[in-house]
Amino acid sequence: MIVRLLQSLINGNRSEIIQQGAIEENKKKEPKLVDVAEQALRNKSAMHSEELDGIVKYGWSKFRRKRFKNQTRRKVWDVLCNALGAPDNNMADEITEKIVEVAEVDNFYQEIFDKEKEE
Repeated sequence: MIVRLLQSLINGNRSEIIQQGAIEENKKKEPKLVDVAEQALRNKSAMHSEELDGIVKYGWSKFRRKRFKNQTRRKVWDVLCNALGAPDNNMADEITEKIVEVAEVDNFYQEIFDKEKEE
């Protein structure tokens, strides 16, 4: 009796396993559908993403340079106002340009002028 019980459990499990295997095999054979519109949009977005990355790389460096130049000009203008009283705009622009050019090469000067005005 115990032998029959064990055989029925084993044979019952085998038939379930065989049925499950057949179902899984049918699922695997179904072809994968392709969404043409999604694929076209994915290709187009990849192309635009590369273009956008190039623009960001170019524009970000210009933005950082302009921001650094404005900060430097403010500091130069403050120093010239204290020293000369009424500084000339051309003189402040020339000094600012020279500092910006040097700061692009030497990080020491960039760190000095890049910090926000501490009050």
